[in-house]
Amino acid sequence: MGYYTTFSLEIVDGPTTIQDSCPECNSPDTFNALIIDTIRSHHDGIDYSLSQEDKWYGHEEEMQEISTKYPETTFKLRGEGEENADVWVKFFKNGKVVTRRVDFTIDETIKDSDFD
Repeated sequence: MGYYTTFSLEIVDGPTTIQDSCPECNSPDTFNALIIDTIRSHHDGIDYSLSQEDKWYGHEEEMQEISTKYPETTFKLRGEGEENADVWVKFFKNGKVVTRRVDFTIDETIKDSDFD
């Protein structure tokens, strides 16, 4: 079975042009395709796209590896797991990762004026 997560990948910061980050790429679509192909090469036959539900258990290590190939580019990988509170964003740059998790809180304070 396994645990499914919906992944969404985007490039949020980097060189001023795609050419600076990927000289062989002639458009943002080509750069995105290159990243997708790199991800696919880690998954035998999985048709991975920029937004897809998958069981990508090695996503953190693989994205760290990809980010070292494009050290000036910041990648944002968003994940929404099968469980309601499993929502996170990971930023990758030059082999490093920063993780942010959604923090669900409920304000349970109540005042009489709330009922007016």
